[in-house]
Amino acid sequence: MGDEMGGKLSLTEAADLLGIPKPTLSRHRKQGKFSAEKIGNAFHVEPSELARAYPNKWASSQLDKSDTPQMMSDDTAEKDKEIAHLQALLEAKDENLKDLRDQLRAVNARLEDHTQKGGWFARLFR
Repeated sequence: MGDEMGGKLSLTEAADLLGIPKPTLSRHRKQGKFSAEKIGNAFHVEPSELARAYPNKWASSQLDKSDTPQMMSDDTAEKDKEIAHLQALLEAKDENLKDLRDQLRAVNARLEDHTQKGGWFARLFR
């Protein structure tokens, strides 16, 4: 994992390691939470950047894995993938809902402003 890039991890590998959906990790990279280098068409991140940006998740991902058996069934892995996908969809929905609320506030403000001025129709009958 990450050996071909001098120890750097792809965002997919980093997301899997930290247990964070890849779209969330990509958004955090864009927001500057951690730095990553674009190599080819993909971004790669130093493990030290992940440890700095996500200290708790990094620590829990680095626990001695030999202490716990790696006997995850295919069914569990598929469900974990589905959960990550649904979490990403939920985050996208929340962002969309926030945008729609902002748009509604703007429309209401314009309507209120227009109503207070009386509008062109009200001015016809003054």
